[in-house]
Amino acid sequence: MEALIKGERKAARNFVKNSVAIILNWNLEKVKMKMLSKGFDHEQLEKMEIEYKRFLTLVVKYSNRLPISSVVDEMWHTHILFTRDYENMCKELGCFIHHEPVTTEERKQALLPEYEETLSLYRENWGEPNIDFWPPQDCVCDPEGEGNDDTGGMW
Repeated sequence: MEALIKGERKAARNFVKNSVAIILNWNLEKVKMKMLSKGFDHEQLEKMEIEYKRFLTLVVKYSNRLPISSVVDEMWHTHILFTRDYENMCKELGCFIHHEPVTTEERKQALLPEYEETLSLYRENWGEPNIDFWPPQDCVCDPEGEGNDDTGGMW
């Protein structure tokens, strides 16, 4: 039984390691080009790409139910517009990462503790988040929204 548990842990570590490599190497040039037309600048987009990929890493590593900041959400929105690319990335990761916007101020307030968890996990992995990309009390994506079930977004 202990050998089985060790094998499962090793498989989980390998899954996360492989998923992080997929995320870090995913080409987002088309996404950034689209965002340039929305008024973002190159330097800002380079930093935002890092933050978006860090968010995806947290989702794969910990939970498909983490809220995101409104700033980083801009890149997620734009990536989703490239439906084939977004779907291909999710397939490579082995899970579809659903996006559910927060639709009421009441729900946003209810999600703040979960957003704090996102920030806490960020700190554990990379140190203090840049408040330009991760402002306090700023979650905009509802991880419990319609369409998310208990499968954690697995295909």
